[in-house]
Amino acid sequence: MMAIALAVALQLGLLPVATGLDMPVGIVHAGDARLFFVLQRGRIVIYDGTNVLSRPFLDIRSFVSCCGERGLLGLAFHPQYAQNGFFFVYYTAPNGDLTRRALPRFIRSQSR
Repeated sequence: MMAIALAVALQLGLLPVATGLDMPVGIVHAGDARLFFVLQRGRIVIYDGTNVLSRPFLDIRSFVSCCGERGLLGLAFHPQYAQNGFFFVYYTAPNGDLTRRALPRFIRSQSR
């Protein structure tokens, strides 16, 4: 038996989908067509496939200590988010202590 090696040239490229975001640190999806941009200062905004919506998905700037290695650092959606609306965020507490972070569970409003 003879093994044949095929060389396939894979070309990858990057395309910007949004501009003007204030300190983005992550992009997450919830299993639908939207992308959620995590902004370090404490906001999460939605990209609907065409535009970044003006109304944030979540705004917890008053609960977040920012910047440098601090801030709103992560977002995760529950595996059954479409049914239960649960999501989790990871951020630095307002006192700025890098060792004290919170991972609270939120539930979306009916309109989101």
